[in-house]
Amino acid sequence: MIISIVTLITLLISGNAEAFFITNFEKGVKEYVIEKDRKKEILSEAKTMTKFIKEYNKSRGKKLKEFKTIYESYTTGKEDLDLFFNDLTEEQMKFQDQFIDGRLDLTKLLTEDEWGHIIEYSEQSLDKTREKQEKKAKKSEKSNKSPKVLFEKTQNKVSKEIIDQDKAGRIIGSLDRLLGSYAKLIEQVAIVNVKDNDVLKKQNPEKEEFGLIYQEIDESRALVQKALIAFHEAVRENADSSSGEKVLKTLTKDLELTVH
Repeated sequence: MIISIVTLITLLISGNAEAFFITNFEKGVKEYVIEKDRKKEILSEAKTMTKFIKEYNKSRGKKLKEFKTIYESYTTGKEDLDLFFNDLTEEQMKFQDQFIDGRLDLTKLLTEDEWGHIIEYSEQSLDKTREKQEKKAKKSEKSNKSPKVLFEKTQNKVSKEIIDQDKAGRIIGSLDRLLGSYAKLIEQVAIVNVKDNDVLKKQNPEKEEFGLIYQEIDESRALVQKALIAFHEAVRENADSSSGEKVLKTLTKDLELTVH
C-alpha cells in the first residue's frame, strides 16, 4: 500500500523521496526533542529538506509536459523516447544522491532515544492512515463502486479505434506488459516505509543501504520506461496516425490515475 496518494506518472517522473522521509517526522521532533535550541536546529534542517523535495517535484511539471508532448506524437521514434528517459534517469539519480546525504545528516542530529520514539510515533501514524484507507475501501465496496482498473480507458480506446483484431491484439498485449511493469513499480514503492523496511528504521545506516533501496526502485522504473517505449512502438506499427495518436493521448490520461 502506498501511503501517500500519487499518480502513475508521478511514480515514473518523481524522485520518490517522500517515501524515505519519516511520516510525521516534524511532529515527532516537537514531541520528543526537549532541548529548545536543538529542536529548532532539527526542525530548520527538516524544513530545508522539505523545500528541496518540493522544488524538485515542482520542476517535474516541466518534465511532465515534455513527456506528454513527445509521447502523444505518432511521429516520435524510439530514439527520442530513449533520449528523454535517459535524461530523466540522470536527473533522478542526481536528486536521489543529494537527498540521501541530507536525510543522513538530518538524523545524526538526534539522540538514539529520540530517534526510537520518533520511529515508534511514525509507525503509529502509518497504522492510523492504513486503517482510514481500509475503511474507505470497504465503504466503496458496500456502495458497489467499481474499483479503478489501470489503463482501462486505453484498452477501450484501442478496441474502438483499431478495427483489425490482430493489430488490436498486439497493441493490447503490449499494454498488458506495461500494466505488469507498473504493478511491480507500485509494489516496490509501497514497501518503502518504516513499517516494512528495516533500513528506514535505522538512525545512521550506511549510504549504500539507502542506495540499494533506490536501486531496486530505479530498476523497476526502468522496466516501466522500456514497456512505455514498446507500447508506443506497437501503436505505430499497428495503427494509422489518426487512430494511433488517439490511443497515445488516452494512455497519457490514464497515467494520471491515482494509486494508494
